[in-house]
Amino acid sequence: MATALALHEPSAPQVWPRWPLDALLWVLFLGPVIAPLFQVTGLPLAASAGMLARDLLAAYVCPTPDRSIRLLGLPVAVCARCWGATIGLWAARWLAGRARAEYSAAAPLQPLGWFRGLPWPARLLLATSLWPEMWPQQP
Repeated sequence: MATALALHEPSAPQVWPRWPLDALLWVLFLGPVIAPLFQVTGLPLAASAGMLARDLLAAYVCPTPDRSIRLLGLPVAVCARCWGATIGLWAARWLAGRARAEYSAAAPLQPLGWFRGLPWPARLLLATSLWPEMWPQQP
């Protein structure tokens, strides 16, 4: 009696397209600055689009739009803290893109390769030691 072996070759993992994330990051980065510029133009469609962008970003992204900085006399759509968070997302996207490119090129040095090579207790200790406000407080 012959035995049949089923050979199953694993397929490559599905890679999601990156353009939706990049488009969202561009909107979050440029939208707060473009909104007052559109309002300053005074053109009917551009000014209303700038006001709509300000209203949407202030309502759904930034919890404190009253603290936003002013550009040409008009408030930017989000406060400096939320815009800084968007810049942090851009930095993370850039680092992740570099790490993926270097990993695919089999380069030995990756931006955070040394950190990812540590065991998880060492990662936790190192990450929490950088933030003193996470340390236990003395009464």
